Amino acid sequence: PQTNGCAESGVRKVTEGTSCSLEQSGLSYQWWNGAMDNFCFLRNVSDIMHYGTTPYFARFWKDFEGHRVPFGAEIAYMRVKQNAVCDRDHPFSAKTRKGLFYGYEKRPGGLWSGDYLVIDAEAMDNADSIHNIRVLRVKDIVVPQYFTFPLADGSVKQPEDCLLYTSPSPRD
Repeated sequence: PQTNGCAESGVRKVTEGTSCSLEQSGLSYQWWNGAMDNFCFLRNVSDIMHYGTTPYFARFWKDFEGHRVPFGAEIAYMRVKQNAVCDRDHPFSAKTRKGLFYGYEKRPGGLWSGDYLVIDAEAMDNADSIHNIRVLRVKDIVVPQYFTFPLADGSVKQPEDCLLYTSPSPRD
């Protein structure tokens, strides 16, 4: 019984952090698993605990060396094909593409692999179903000085089936 309060507090932090991440990003509740994973990972690499280090450092004996990016923030990334040639429409087109940050690729046990997970903004904008949106694994991202959230500000839209919400019917 003495530890119930600690467990409940932890669950509440994760629930509220996930909810806040979704609200800030503009993504619908169907993306809760990515928002929760990103929130928890960022807490593990950022929060200094009572023993003086982050939980990530305490587990792996090294600091996290990647970018700290909130869920759903706009980033730029370079898409790479199997043969390591940049995947572009034309040789003179931009080398990077606009994307939405989804999270961090981790190895079993929670060690960051060095790859980021992103959603292509154009693919999100043009998708007719949530099932047609792929999360891409990329090596490097370009993080802006200030974060913006294209779904929240309306410059990118979600598929219609992301916006469907069935609420209980009102009672008379």
